[in-house]
Amino acid sequence: MTPIKKNILKTNVLTISSNDCLNLVNLTQQNFLKRSRICAHKDNEELIHEMIIHFSKDSYIRPHKHINKTESYLILEGEVELIYFSDEGKIIESHSLFSYKNAKENQNFYIRTSNILYHTLYIKSDYLLILEITNGPFNKKESNFAEWAPALEKEEEVKYFLNSLKQLYE
Repeated sequence: MTPIKKNILKTNVLTISSNDCLNLVNLTQQNFLKRSRICAHKDNEELIHEMIIHFSKDSYIRPHKHINKTESYLILEGEVELIYFSDEGKIIESHSLFSYKNAKENQNFYIRTSNILYHTLYIKSDYLLILEITNGPFNKKESNFAEWAPALEKEEEVKYFLNSLKQLYE
């Protein structure tokens, strides 16, 4: 997935418009991963990575964990379940997150975590638009995919996995 690169002005100011987010919708529909992003950071070596990410409902985020990372999610539109797993694949806990404008009393729209548990996002709405912030630099070796979770290429296993989450969270 190639993220959209916005031109950062001479003053190092970056703005993202609603039209930029509409472009993400189009890119998501064309993307095999069923997601797309705008990166606010200049490159993978930046110390802070900020991304506006659009997911379709059937986007599969293989459970993974990060070494020495903190992540935060602000829900801009949609509804999602952030699910944490043990090393063996047992669900430990989950958090329902809603867009700020649709969150009811005591419903969360923001989460920050620095644990090293396997986790995934299960998208409950037709689509999800989030702001994700994490510390850089980005190093693929610091993201470990769960061996018990299907690889993206195993489409039937992915469907089964997502359906099992659907049974629990919808």
